[in-house]
Amino acid sequence: MIISEITKLIENKFDISINKDGANYSRFVSHIQYLLKRIGSKEKIKSENKELYMTMKNSHPDTSDCVDSISEYLFELFKWRLSIEEKLYLILHINRLCSREDCYQ
Repeated sequence: MIISEITKLIENKFDISINKDGANYSRFVSHIQYLLKRIGSKEKIKSENKELYMTMKNSHPDTSDCVDSISEYLFELFKWRLSIEEKLYLILHINRLCSREDCYQ
């Protein structure tokens, strides 16, 4: 399953175990499900958040690297490049996932 593989990428990158019963994981899964639907329908999200993305990317380089790995994984599967907007949302969701209450080291 794609969501499980993405979760493993995150867990391996940060050497953690994600609490899959937590609300943040549920939000993350929901986001990934909608992302996969958009990929399937070739629908891209566009907005003016490039500056915010660059700020988050620079503030959270490890998370950004993780998002790049997820992006490459999805490209290998679907030949689809994630937009800056999708990468921004993933950075936010992964940061939330890796909070202390949702991860075990």
